[in-house]
Amino acid sequence: MGMGLPTVAAYLLLVIVVAPALNDLGTSIIAAHMFIFYFGVLSSITPPVALAAYGASGISGANAMETGFTACRLAITAFIAPFLFTYYPELLLLKGSGVEVAYRLGVCLAGIYFVAMAAMGYGFRGLAWKSRGFLATAATLLFLEPWWMNGMGLALGIGHVVWQRRTSSAVLG
Repeated sequence: MGMGLPTVAAYLLLVIVVAPALNDLGTSIIAAHMFIFYFGVLSSITPPVALAAYGASGISGANAMETGFTACRLAITAFIAPFLFTYYPELLLLKGSGVEVAYRLGVCLAGIYFVAMAAMGYGFRGLAWKSRGFLATAATLLFLEPWWMNGMGLALGIGHVVWQRRTSSAVLG
């Protein structure tokens, strides 16, 4: 919705159009505004308009659409973060004790780390599609609510990272 607009104009447009809908869905007002601000800023890299990616492609001499799609792939974690804000108000310090905030922050950071590895296709070495899918599954489990799913996701992700580390050092050493 904010594609092609400066950040402030995109934010104002989204406040008028999207914030009431998010409030009607039960999202807190702060989480709703963080959600729309994030997506208003990210509109500059989202194809087909992708003004920031288009400018970068002009400077580098690359294809504009390829630059936009690469920017979206690199920013996949930024597309996930606003949804985490709305589902888990602990991340914005809106509710919860210090332990709950620390737990949710740790779980979400681990999930973002695994998503970033899967999106980039690289950890301690290049990753095959099977490994990328495995890490994406681990991250999905970390983003869900139940603690036992978080534990499974953390175990799968850490296990895969340890396996990567061992096999990459065996290849290198």
